[in-house]
Amino acid sequence: MTTNQKSSAPVCVITGPTNGIGKETAKVLSTKGFQLLLVCRDEAKGNALIAELDSDNCSLVICDLSSLESVREAATAIINDVVHIDVLINNAGIVASNRELNRDGFELMFATNHLGPFLLTNLLLPKLIAAPQGRIVNVASAAHGFVRKIQFDDLNYAKGFSTFGTYGHSKLCNMLMTLTLSEKLGATNVVCNSLHPGAVSTNLGTQNGLFAKAVFNLVRPFFRSVARGAQSSIWLASSDEAAELNDLYFYDCKPIKPKRWARDKAAADKLWLISEQLTGLTQ
Repeated sequence: MTTNQKSSAPVCVITGPTNGIGKETAKVLSTKGFQLLLVCRDEAKGNALIAELDSDNCSLVICDLSSLESVREAATAIINDVVHIDVLINNAGIVASNRELNRDGFELMFATNHLGPFLLTNLLLPKLIAAPQGRIVNVASAAHGFVRKIQFDDLNYAKGFSTFGTYGHSKLCNMLMTLTLSEKLGATNVVCNSLHPGAVSTNLGTQNGLFAKAVFNLVRPFFRSVARGAQSSIWLASSDEAAELNDLYFYDCKPIKPKRWARDKAAADKLWLISEQLTGLTQ
């Protein structure tokens, strides 16, 4: 990754840009003149995306969001590469059919879908605040309705793991992170919003074996297109109308009401403090 920020080009950091709505978002933002910092785990896929975008205004940042060490290394590379960040899109996410712990000892979906983006966002905040108008876009999900509260007594799901419940729990974490972060950013020029992309026809979850692939292929014809699923991410990142919007939850580029437990301020603040501790932001 080389320093190549162009003063006239807005800078967008996007995670998970090599597949699905992340790829569609990157493609459209590239045509809109954004300088893209593509944060992905697979270097070959990242380079293939840069070749497909056919743009000199893209850089690759290798990062495994499930690893706190990798997130810190990626954040350092980004911080050293740019003067400011106009948009951060926390898009990457996984669905796991079996309980697995990452190298830090955290359940994999909790680590990848919440702790990794939480740490990356906090480390990049100074660069977002340095922008004329910073934006944070968190790709959450209506799956936050699969659970009704944060499982503070067992964040790693040592008991009661289920694919949809544990995934929904990680998406509720995204929603509560947005709630607290948007409040913390109230006195700055940075806005923070979340969104539900809809049930999108992507490869999410198909890494979980033949059975999972069969299920996803069976229901895929009923999903919405990737282009439609990416609309809210693109709109929140680039539209003039979204520049002043803060602490809202979007679907099809329109604000909607999330589940009431996604607006639980006490739970959001508690999760924030715990997440700071777990990621090493506070000792």
